[in-house]
Amino acid sequence: MPVTGVHFVRIKTAAGDHRWYLYAWRGGPRIAPVDGGPRPRLSRELEAKVKEERDKAGSVDAATLSGLIRDWRRSPEWAALACSTRDTWQPALTRLEAKWGALPTALWNDPRMVAKVLDWRDSMADTPRAADIAVTVLGRLLEWGRLRARVRVNVAAGVPGLYRGQSRA
Repeated sequence: MPVTGVHFVRIKTAAGDHRWYLYAWRGGPRIAPVDGGPRPRLSRELEAKVKEERDKAGSVDAATLSGLIRDWRRSPEWAALACSTRDTWQPALTRLEAKWGALPTALWNDPRMVAKVLDWRDSMADTPRAADIAVTVLGRLLEWGRLRARVRVNVAAGVPGLYRGQSRA
C-alpha cells in the first residue's frame, strides 16, 4: 500500500534550479532533498523512512517533553517558521529530546528547572552559538506548551545568552 500524506516543497536554488524537500507529513520531519525535475516519486527507501518517522512519532507519550516536541512539529506555528529556521532548530530539538525527552512535562512547571537549563546551556559553552540556539528553541517550545496549558511556566524565558558576536571587518 503506497504511503499517503507526504508533504512536498519545491524550492528554487540560487543557481536557478529546483530542489524538492520531502517531509513525512505537513510540518513533520524532513525526509530527504531531491534535486531537479518534476515532483519526485517515493522510492521504497523513502517510503521506509516516512513509515519509520511516523512510527516513531506515534509511539511517544503525550505527557513527556518528546510528546510536546512532536505536537509542536505538527502545529501551525512550526509550519509558519521558515525552512531555514526549522533546519537550524532541528539539531537543537534533537539535543532536547536526547537530554530530556522522557521527562514528564509536569516537571517543567517547577521553577527550579531554570538551574537545570542553565547547567545544560553551560555544558555546551564550547559552542556558545549552538548553546544559545538550544535555549532559544527550548524557550519557544515551552512557550508554545504554556499557551496550550501543557506547562504552567516557561523556565527558559529570560535565560541570558553566551554568544558574543564579533566584528567581521
